[in-house]
Amino acid sequence: MQSTFEEYVTTATAAGSVPADDGLEAVEAASMDGPASVFQGYDSFMSAIRSAAVTGTTSSTGASSAMTYTICTTMEEISNALSISASVSASCGFGSVDAKSEFVSKLKVTRTSVHLVAYAKAVTQGTQFDSVSLKITAPDDARTFFRIYGDSFVSAIERGGEYAAVFSFQSRTTDEQTDVLTTLNVNGISTQGTIEASLQVNLQNAFRNIETTKSLTQFVRGSTAKAPDADDIVQFALDFPSKVSATDLVTLSYATSSYVRVPDFPPPLIDDFLTIQDNVALFVGTPDEPGLSVLFAKANSLAASVTELEDLYQFYAYRGDTKLTEHKKLLLSDIQTLKTMFKQMEKDPTKEYTNPDLNSSGWTPPVLNYTLGTTSLSGGGGDHFFSDVSADHVRQKTRIAEIVGWGGNVIDSITTTYSRGGIMHRMDRRGGDGGDNQSTLTLQPNQRITSIQTRFGNVVNWISFKGADFEVTCPADPQGCDGQGYWTEPADECTRLLGFSGSFGNVLDHLEAVTVRFSPATFGPA
Repeated sequence: MQSTFEEYVTTATAAGSVPADDGLEAVEAASMDGPASVFQGYDSFMSAIRSAAVTGTTSSTGASSAMTYTICTTMEEISNALSISASVSASCGFGSVDAKSEFVSKLKVTRTSVHLVAYAKAVTQGTQFDSVSLKITAPDDARTFFRIYGDSFVSAIERGGEYAAVFSFQSRTTDEQTDVLTTLNVNGISTQGTIEASLQVNLQNAFRNIETTKSLTQFVRGSTAKAPDADDIVQFALDFPSKVSATDLVTLSYATSSYVRVPDFPPPLIDDFLTIQDNVALFVGTPDEPGLSVLFAKANSLAASVTELEDLYQFYAYRGDTKLTEHKKLLLSDIQTLKTMFKQMEKDPTKEYTNPDLNSSGWTPPVLNYTLGTTSLSGGGGDHFFSDVSADHVRQKTRIAEIVGWGGNVIDSITTTYSRGGIMHRMDRRGGDGGDNQSTLTLQPNQRITSIQTRFGNVVNWISFKGADFEVTCPADPQGCDGQGYWTEPADECTRLLGFSGSFGNVLDHLEAVTVRFSPATFGPA
């Protein structure tokens, strides 16, 4: 018997990985995994270990543990929830990432997704420096020193084990996102909190009422224990400190200090290293002033939103948003500007740098603009009204996959199957159960209906669906009538058939074509 969670989530089967058949990319640990001890050299721009230039005395900060959960809607919030340092996040500009940041990069984070991050860590070794002194003969040139020993030394470190489970809710609209957040809150899951036994029941109750697509990814580090089944996540997190292995410890967090803090650091190098220190602050940022890394993250987030919108446009074959293409070029230029600047900072960190002027400064994510319309294809009015599609279905990439019609001398009924996000949804039969003749139109993903013609009196007598390479009619021998209805896809390539609405009794009485008309997204300079 399936567990409650297994009905709608996919669980990782091993630490740092997800199953190959769940539609998610596998998460593999990166080779760079942070420093292992105090006094190691450190390059803040690359988040990379360098040779040790200093030595000194240390003291223990003791063991500790923490078990928390956080609801996140952005990549930055997820990184914070998993205790990924700003320096590591910033180093993505160089393509330098560690195991955790690689894990986060594999998550599908969109403008409207929601992610519940459950995180447990157990610190078994905590060390900080007490005194420090230079142990090498320093090079005369600051840039040479930087290339060998970095800009700073590791001043404190925590090692142990950690476990994370990330539930992702792929809501497609802001309304769906709000519904997910509200449902979690109603079931006792606030924005953040401490993991307690009651969380498992709260999660189960909330997930029963959340219909949007869900997934689960996990990682375990510093322990040989395997990631648990979905129903055991909370208990696994609570028990995690006892599962940490002394022979498998990993670096959980660390702090660095500039070499200018070293008492016997060569005076001729201090001015250059003060400049390097300023550049690190510009790059990584401070609590009061976001750094270039934040600008880089925002630009990449905007680019991801543009790609998502482009995918939607491609799905509906909409080509009318030329401004999106123009603004995307400006955005990609900004990303390249930042990457170039990051490389320059790494090559010569002693040069003074300032925030660049970016085209996309102040831009917000693109907003999809569209309206729904209806075209009446017949007269009449049945007792039962139906409407197959709504505005929410546009972002779900809805298309007509199949139409089955039954008829004799009128249309007794039709049944429409829609593909929404690749999942087939067959609607109830619209009409009665009569009709000896059946007509079926099956549409491939690259096919669409471009015109509809009907004949009607008090009910729909006959209908024709046409596309670029097909025509299907129903029924074959309709009774005569005077009314005629038409819908044709406009030549401007902005309007597409989304689905149908209408009414029925014992037969199909009334039919309407529901269309979506796109207009350029709201995006770019204010």
